[in-house]
Amino acid sequence: MVSVLAFAFMFTASAAFAALTFGALTQTSDGAFTLTAVDDALLTLTSGSAAEDFTVSVTGATDSSLILASSGTGADAMTLTTTAGGLDISVTGDLAGEDLDISAVGATTEMRLVSASTENDAIRLNASAGGIDIDATTGTLTITNLSTGAADDMTIALTGATDSSLHLSSTGTAADALTIVTTAGGIDITNGGAAAGEDMDLSSTSASVNITAGESAADSIVISSTIGGIDITAAGAAAGEDIDITATGSSINLSSTEDAAAAITLLTNGGTSETITVTNTQGTAAGAISLIASAGGITLNASSTVVVTNSLTAGTFVAADAYRVTNGTTITATGALTKANLQAASYFLVNTTGATAVAVTLGGAGESFDAGDIGRTLMFGHGTNTGALTVVANDTLTVATVAATAGAVDLAGDWIECKILTATLVTCASFAQ
Repeated sequence: MVSVLAFAFMFTASAAFAALTFGALTQTSDGAFTLTAVDDALLTLTSGSAAEDFTVSVTGATDSSLILASSGTGADAMTLTTTAGGLDISVTGDLAGEDLDISAVGATTEMRLVSASTENDAIRLNASAGGIDIDATTGTLTITNLSTGAADDMTIALTGATDSSLHLSSTGTAADALTIVTTAGGIDITNGGAAAGEDMDLSSTSASVNITAGESAADSIVISSTIGGIDITAAGAAAGEDIDITATGSSINLSSTEDAAAAITLLTNGGTSETITVTNTQGTAAGAISLIASAGGITLNASSTVVVTNSLTAGTFVAADAYRVTNGTTITATGALTKANLQAASYFLVNTTGATAVAVTLGGAGESFDAGDIGRTLMFGHGTNTGALTVVANDTLTVATVAATAGAVDLAGDWIECKILTATLVTCASFAQ
């Protein structure tokens, strides 16, 4: 049964409980229909079965509107309520401006969407074809999910295999213009792209990039590439714009497991004034700087002079060394000491003839040292007379000579100490009393 009110008349209730009741009634008129009450007014349909609907409508394809208005001053000045079923609001307009507008125009009037549902989609904003814009002007915009149990996740996702992007951006001017923070758990950033250019780019256009870890662990920061390599590049051209690797209170370890000739390489290629410096500032041990080849040899190649200096003093030539030199192999003539001679002894006493200088040549023609010779020390002490003593190399070896500590080696008690560094390189330091 359907009741339709569609006729021209005005009904005014002057009493507080005036009642207007219709049975099965259908009337049509081209005029207006006005109901006026001075107190509570009710339009009620008591439905007794399904499809007994109560319809308030404007029909006719004209520029007309259905207006529900209230001048009430209460917090619930207008209320649309269902006590059991749902509530649908639909707009079928397809022209510009034929939108669904819900506005709160008061300066202190808020718009609130509240749901008591416990479903995952308790409140859902869904645009099945177009986009969704959420804008806040002047104030703040806060989206919060209060998790009360495991898997109560908050997901911001872009779906669909198209050339589309998810953008988080900020035009703020503060140091924390964009912040991603967890107060308890971790943060995972994963890139699943595999094509060229589908990389993870972390860049700062005009500022610095700082990566800091507060965990006290051996691997508190890990930069790992499970397949490819790692490049660290600094393109700075100003002084001080270098790559600095500093371990405060710990060590720096460089290691490589590649089975290749240049598994670790230190290279400069900036100009003729470039140098490579390895410095131990405070170490006082005999091996303060060590070059160790556990299986192979050590090669030093230079296109010019190899200079090795140290801070040894004459006091280093202790009595035991003096005894060994004095009682060692005696050399009385200028000439070469063959490899066999040098392998047979380590201490040599060189006697000069008057003031005639003696140059001790290491190795015979074409000879170089064996792997077992590397690391050995050769001592050449000055014996009788005043001829100057020097140590030179044959046609195969290189002798890197260090200047005498106090003049020429030309008196008894002076000596030259040589160290075999490689099969073809010997460094010698002279000490004068």
